Amino acid sequence: MGGAWLILGVVLNCRSLSLRPFFLGLFWTFVPRSLCSFLMPLFRLTWPSVCFFLLSIPFSNTVRELFPFIFMLQKFPYHLVDQSPWPILASFSLLITTLGAVLYFHFYEIGAYALSFGLISLFTVLFLWFKDVVREATFQGHHTLKVKNGIKLGLILFILSEVLFFAGFFWAFFHSSLVPAISLGSVWPPLGINSLNPSPGTHSLCCK
Repeated sequence: MGGAWLILGVVLNCRSLSLRPFFLGLFWTFVPRSLCSFLMPLFRLTWPSVCFFLLSIPFSNTVRELFPFIFMLQKFPYHLVDQSPWPILASFSLLITTLGAVLYFHFYEIGAYALSFGLISLFTVLFLWFKDVVREATFQGHHTLKVKNGIKLGLILFILSEVLFFAGFFWAFFHSSLVPAISLGSVWPPLGINSLNPSPGTHSLCCK
């Protein structure tokens, strides 16, 4: 009975299989042989049908249907993130916030509404995004030791890159201002560039 049912399932491209292959594979993977032999009659399966079922796996193009739980197990310590809508939504929220701020600074009436909508959408996206990160790190257990080390290393490299960027920026500034090159006219600021010159009223106010 079990062998005939499995032959019919393989012929139909395994689309007619119900939960029997799932329990069968689960027993073979996690349950000892003695206990599996005791539980197999409950599913009306015999050892010949089990052997035929296991031998039919290489000839089936639907192994994912035969053993769905195997493909759900993560066999590596890294986290392959799922597709998420939050990055693109956060980008659009930042764009609306920036445009709204520019319009608001130029006294457009729609600027305040655009700025408010952009900020509300941005904080909403951030809240939902962080909620997903917390769920992946705690309940789903995706943040293993290697993932945590990778996050720490990425943050350290990001801070280091910012430090080196500002170091190069100020290095170029002081190199050009303290020792002006001949190409700059040997003066700082270069010829033709008018630097900011506070008015006397502003200077006296700052001194007070």
